[in-house]
Amino acid sequence: MFATPVPEFARDDAARAVEWAAFRDCWITAVGMWLDARGDERPQGTARRLAWRLWTAVHGIATVHLAGHDSPSGDPEQEVAAMVRLMLADPLGAGAP
Repeated sequence: MFATPVPEFARDDAARAVEWAAFRDCWITAVGMWLDARGDERPQGTARRLAWRLWTAVHGIATVHLAGHDSPSGDPEQEVAAMVRLMLADPLGAGAP
């Protein structure tokens, strides 16, 4: 996420477009469908913000796990599930500043 695994690789506009399309299709669409099923009124861009938050949290837990660090429970799947439940308890961020 924050590294350059392939030396001298530079993300250009074409790479960014592919990344964005994949993120939109995989994350934003699914989160938007979940939010729609809840029936909540929400500001424009909520699905994108929530999808980004979920992706970065899941990615972070996976990266830390793959680097060989133990999670508090010893079970990274349990940690991901708990984090997702916590974030989805207040998906519109009403409790956040």
